Amino acid sequence: MFNNSRIIRSSEILELLQKSGFTPKLRNFTDIDIKNIATDSRKVKPGTLFICITGFQTDGHKFVNSAYKAGVKMLIVERFLSNTIPQIKVTNSRKAAAIIAKFYFQNPTNAFKLIGVTGTNGKTTICDIIFQLLKQQSYSVGKIGTLGYQINEKHFPTNHTTPDIINLNQILNKMKQHNVDYVVMEVSSHAIQLNRIYGLEFDLALLSNITQDHLDFHKNMNSYAETKLSFLKNVLKQKKKVIVNADDVFGNNFSRIYSQVYTLSFTSGDFVIKEPTYSFEGSSFNFLGQKFETKLIGKHNVFNIAAAIAALVNINSNIVTPQMIKNLKNIRGRLERASIQKQIFIDYAHTPAALENVLTTLYKLKRNWIITVFGAGGNRDVGKRPKMLNAALKYSDLCIITSDNPRWEEPMQIIRDITSQASYNEKFWILPNRKMAIKTAVAIAKKEDIVLIAGKGHETSQQIKGKKIYFDDKKVAENSWQPPLDKLSLPIHSLMLEKIFDTPPLPNNLITNISTDSRQIKENSLFFALKGENFDAHNFVEDVLDVKGCLAIVKKDFPKNDPRLIKVDSPLLALGKLAKKYLQLFSLVKIALTGSVGKTTCKEFIYNILSEVASTQKTSANENNQIGLPKTIFNLHPQTKYAILEIGTNHFGEIAYLTDIVEPDIGIITKIGPTHLEFFHDVKGVFQEKADLMKFPLKIRIFPGDDGWFQNFEGITFGKKSDNDFQIREIKQLGLFTNFKLNDKKYTINSPFFIHAYNAAIAIILAKTLKVSEKHIIKGLEKPIDIKYRMQIINRNNQIYLADCYNANPDSMKAALKFWLNYQPHRPHVAILGDMLELGKHAKKMHKEISEFLQNEKFDSLISVGKYASLYDADKHFKTVDDFLEAKIDFPSNAIILLKGSHSIALEKIVERK
Repeated sequence: MFNNSRIIRSSEILELLQKSGFTPKLRNFTDIDIKNIATDSRKVKPGTLFICITGFQTDGHKFVNSAYKAGVKMLIVERFLSNTIPQIKVTNSRKAAAIIAKFYFQNPTNAFKLIGVTGTNGKTTICDIIFQLLKQQSYSVGKIGTLGYQINEKHFPTNHTTPDIINLNQILNKMKQHNVDYVVMEVSSHAIQLNRIYGLEFDLALLSNITQDHLDFHKNMNSYAETKLSFLKNVLKQKKKVIVNADDVFGNNFSRIYSQVYTLSFTSGDFVIKEPTYSFEGSSFNFLGQKFETKLIGKHNVFNIAAAIAALVNINSNIVTPQMIKNLKNIRGRLERASIQKQIFIDYAHTPAALENVLTTLYKLKRNWIITVFGAGGNRDVGKRPKMLNAALKYSDLCIITSDNPRWEEPMQIIRDITSQASYNEKFWILPNRKMAIKTAVAIAKKEDIVLIAGKGHETSQQIKGKKIYFDDKKVAENSWQPPLDKLSLPIHSLMLEKIFDTPPLPNNLITNISTDSRQIKENSLFFALKGENFDAHNFVEDVLDVKGCLAIVKKDFPKNDPRLIKVDSPLLALGKLAKKYLQLFSLVKIALTGSVGKTTCKEFIYNILSEVASTQKTSANENNQIGLPKTIFNLHPQTKYAILEIGTNHFGEIAYLTDIVEPDIGIITKIGPTHLEFFHDVKGVFQEKADLMKFPLKIRIFPGDDGWFQNFEGITFGKKSDNDFQIREIKQLGLFTNFKLNDKKYTINSPFFIHAYNAAIAIILAKTLKVSEKHIIKGLEKPIDIKYRMQIINRNNQIYLADCYNANPDSMKAALKFWLNYQPHRPHVAILGDMLELGKHAKKMHKEISEFLQNEKFDSLISVGKYASLYDADKHFKTVDDFLEAKIDFPSNAIILLKGSHSIALEKIVERK
C-alpha cells in the first residue's frame, strides 16, 4: 500500500487494461474511486485496488477476505471469486499490476533517463560507478539495487535487488519528485521473469556476464540466460541502446545476432580495454584514448569501470575524465579491504564464476598463500555448491568452508553438498561456524598471505531458520584473535572427520584436542585407541566418551552403535592420515631430518639458527615415530615459518610412510651407520631405508658426500673429502667450545663435543641455502646445545657425568668414547657402558668391536651393564642398572664418568640416584 494523493477511477483502469491488450472480463463492476493499489493484503486500507497475484509460494486470491476486512474496493484477479467485491479478470495479473502501477504513478520514467544493468556478476559495482560518475558531473541521480535505493546522498533499504513492480514505481515516482536526471538500476533475473520491470522504459541496458546462478529458480542455464537476454531484446524493441560484454559467451552470441548492440571487450569490440595493470594499490588501463587509474583492484573492476564509462558515453555527451576515475570510492563488500596489517578482503562473490573472478585477480597479486573462506546459500541452486569449491581450490592454497545464509536448510548438509565431489586430501578445511572460520583464517594468515572472505560482502546478517541474525564479515575480520596455545590451532569439525574417514554422519562436534592417552583426556578431544604390545586403549574408550564433546577412533566393535565412534582398520594409520591432512593447512617450510646418528643434535643446531630469523618449531624430545611425529604436527602454530621434523625408523617402510605424512620441502640425512640391524640386517639395509627420504620430490637434499652410498643422488654434499660441496676441516676442541672450518669459513660452536661440528655444519649448510645471513648463523651457533641424556655434561659434587643414554650403536659409542678419553685427561676416567640394542645377528660382533677399540686406551675403570655388554671385558659387569645401584659403587671425587648405552638399559638412573 502506498500513500498517494492521486485518485483514479476504476473505469480508467478498465480502459487502460483494454488498450494494453488484456481483454478484461468483469463481475460486479462499478465505476468507483481508487485511492491506493496493493499486491499484499497486509498493505490494504480503505479505497484500495487489490491485485491478486499467483506466486511461487503464496496465492493472493487466498487473502481476499482479509483484504475485504481492511477496506478493499476492487479486485484484479486471474479467476473470478465468489464474493460481491467488484472484480476485473485478466490472464496475467503480474503484467496488469505493472501497467496499473505505471499509470497510477504517472509513468515516472518519462522524467529522467533510466539505465538498467543486468548480468550474474558486477551489477552492483557497475551501477555504483555510474552513480558516482554522474554525481561527479553534478547530476541529480537515483540508484536501485542489492544495497537498497539511493537518491543522491540519501539511502533507503529494500528487500530485493529489484523491488516488486508497485514498490519500484513508487520509488521511481519518489525520484521523479526529487527531480533526478538519471536513475541507474540493477535488473535481476527474478525481476525479469516475474515482470517486476514490465512496462518500464529504459534508455540503456548493459549486460555484464552470464554464469551459473539461480538455477533453483530458472532450472537450467539456457532458461536463465534467455531470461537475462529477454530484457535486452525489449530495450532494443524500444529503439534504445544496449551494451554487452563480448568476452562473455552469451553476450558475444547476442551481439552476433543483433548487430545494433555495442560490444565491450579486452580484445576487440566497439569499446576495447587496453594495457590493464593490477596491484594491491589499484589498477590502471587505457580506454577511449585515455589512461585511467583507480583504487579499485582487479581485472573485473577494470571491466566494471570501462562498462560504466561506455554507458555514459552512450547516454550523454559529457566526457569521463581520469580524475573522476581516480576519485571513485570502493563499493561496500566488493573486494573491500578489511585490514591494513594483513591483506584481508571481503567480497560478495557467491557464484562459482564470481568467486573465480575475484580469486583470479588476487592470484595475480599473491606473494605467498591465498586463504579463501566461503560457503553456499541454503534453499538455492544445489548444483553450484561443488562448483564453488572447485573455483576456490583452483586459485587458493587453503579453503575454509563455512556457513553462508543457510536459510531453512541444515548448514551441515549444505557443506556436505559443497564437498560431495572433492577428495578429502584437497586443500580445504571445514569450520561451519562462520565467525570461527573467519577468525581462524585471519589468525593463521602470515603477513604476505591474502585472505578472501567471500559470499556475503555488504550483508550484515545471516539468515538461519527464518531469522536474521546480525553478522558482519568485515567487523569479525577486523577483531584480532589468536588460537590458544594449549589447543589445536585449527580446530577439527566432525564434518571434516566424516570426509577424511568416510564415515556415516557424526554428531556436530568441534575437536580442539588430539589424544592417545585416556589418562590425560580433555573435553572436545579426538581419542585414538592405539594398541601396543602391553596395552590396548580400546579398554578405555567408554571412559573417554564420558567426557564432554569427545569422539574416538577405534578398530574393535562395541556393543552399542555409538555415533561418536569412528571405526577404521588401524587407529595408528588413521592418526597418520589425519596428521598428514592437518599439516597441509600450514604455510611453512618443512624440513625432514633422519640418519643413523646425530639427528637430534643436528635438529637443535638448525633450530637455534632458523629461530633467529623466523618462527620455528621442532620435533619434541624423541617424538620421531608413527605416534610422535603426528603429535608434533598437531602442536604446530600458524605463524611458524620453519618446521624441523625428525624422522626415525627401526623397520623397513617407516621412513617412506613418515615422509609421505610430512611431504617435506627439504630432506637431510646426517649419516648412515649400523643401527637397528635386528630389522635392517646390515648397513645396506639401513641405507635403503633412510634413502627413502631422498626419493621424495624435495626442493633441497643434503647428505654426507663421503658416504659412497649416495654417489647416485643429486643434492648438496658435505664431509671431509675435497669434492664435497661443503668441506668440513680443522675440527679443534677448545675448552667448552669447538672450532672448525666449513670450506674457508671458520665457525665456533658452544659445545666441547667435536662430533657436533658435523651436525652444526649441516645446519650452517641449510641456513646458507635458505639465504640466512652470516650474522644470524653465528648468533645461532652461540646458543648451547643441551639435550637431556644426549652427550649432556652434568656436574655433581665435583664429578662430571657425560650422559649419553638415549641411543647407542657402534659409531655413536666410539664417538662418545673418543670424547670421554680426551676430555680433561688429567682427571680419573670411568666408563659405564650398556648394551647397544637392535643389532640383530651382528650384536656380539659389534660389542666385541667396542672392546677391541678400548684395549689400547688408558682409563681408570670400565663397568658394563646388560646382556651383550659383558663382551666389553669390563672390570665389573652387572645384568641390570638396578643391580649396579644396589652395589653402591663409589667413584673418585673428581672423576669424568661416561654413561653410554641404549635407552632401554636406563643408565640415566645412575645420574638421578640420590
